[in-house]
Amino acid sequence: MLKKKASDSFRFAIISSCYNQELVDQLVESVKKTLCSRGVSDDQINQWRVPGANEIPYLASRIAQEKLVDVIVGLGLVIAGDTLHHQHIAQSTSQALHQIGCDTGIPVINGIITVNSVKEAQERCGGKINRGLEYAEAAIVMAHHHRDFFRKLLPPSKKA
Repeated sequence: MLKKKASDSFRFAIISSCYNQELVDQLVESVKKTLCSRGVSDDQINQWRVPGANEIPYLASRIAQEKLVDVIVGLGLVIAGDTLHHQHIAQSTSQALHQIGCDTGIPVINGIITVNSVKEAQERCGGKINRGLEYAEAAIVMAHHHRDFFRKLLPPSKKA
């Protein structure tokens, strides 16, 4: 992954699920720690909580429509159970987050992890596989792409 510094003018949104909160909180902390290590200050990060992963796309859509931030990071955890419910949630949220980014022009990082077991979740949320770090680094890269693209669209007299 490219290790870019974040501009001090980038704005990030983190939308996280309360469901499986202990593990999701580890993702949130990893994202925030990585963003801060790349030059982002706390006041550049807006955080929202939603009940579950299924609610992340709604809030992401509202934030993106209003152009409140440069990048949105949705964080949640869906663990397989006895039914196929986890597959439906994973697929529908993934498609929705992708569509929000395409429709609004605001990059959306899909940090909703879908796993088969609690052990797999622990490994990805705070263990040996640091998905929070990956999501934060992707957010910074996409913030740069978003800003660069936006600047190319502005007439020369309006460029920041």
